[in-house]
Amino acid sequence: MQCSNVTTIPKGLLQLQGSLSSMMDSLYYDPKVAELMNTSMGQYLNGHPFLALAVLVFGAMATVPIGIFLTFATVTFIAVTVGFILLEVFLLSLGGISLLCVLSALAILVSLVLVSVGTKSLGWSLRQI
Repeated sequence: MQCSNVTTIPKGLLQLQGSLSSMMDSLYYDPKVAELMNTSMGQYLNGHPFLALAVLVFGAMATVPIGIFLTFATVTFIAVTVGFILLEVFLLSLGGISLLCVLSALAILVSLVLVSVGTKSLGWSLRQI
């Protein structure tokens, strides 16, 4: 009686392994990846695959909060800039209207004083005019 403990790998899994292997080979022989792998850091990470995976996962997970922060900072900067411009326009308009009112009142006051001085010097009264 012979006992055969041979496990067979399904054909689909072998095809998946072959396609992943060819994809990894094409990625590994890419010129930029080959240049990185020739550095001392690339050789160290090639010898320590768990550390390479940890660095890859950390880099991928760090992009989300950094992207959210940069988006928040950009939106805040744009909102503050628009708000500042609107506040400046409002204050300039308010100051311009105030200046117009003061100068108009001053012109009316000066003209009344001149009319009153002119009529008194000529001996006229306001009832005669």
